Amino acid sequence: LFRSGTVQLAPPEVQQQYLSSIQHLLGDGLTELITVVKKAVQEVLGSLSLKHTLSLFDLEEKLKDVQKLVEQRNYSSSHSDRAESRSPLCPFMLADEENPLTSQASGLTEKDFTTIKLL
Repeated sequence: LFRSGTVQLAPPEVQQQYLSSIQHLLGDGLTELITVVKKAVQEVLGSLSLKHTLSLFDLEEKLKDVQKLVEQRNYSSSHSDRAESRSPLCPFMLADEENPLTSQASGLTEKDFTTIKLL
């Protein structure tokens, strides 16, 4: 809001890009992020018995392992010169026109898709 009482709006192209980014994040990006996190959790915690007691330190280490796997998998799958300077989570937030995430998503159950739609 300016002193004159007017509101400056972003140009239509910027508004469209913003809406496209939000749509990607809440659609394909979220779907792929859930898939990658689910696989990482299964890999790190899959062999652990539910009866096994974890200390707070052990739990923190397991969560760090999950985070590392998510970031490494995403980095290696989208590695390019441009990707080096970006956050490992960028592809979940910004669409890659050459490699849509929908074609990459796998491992989600029908229940997972229903949950995503409810979000």
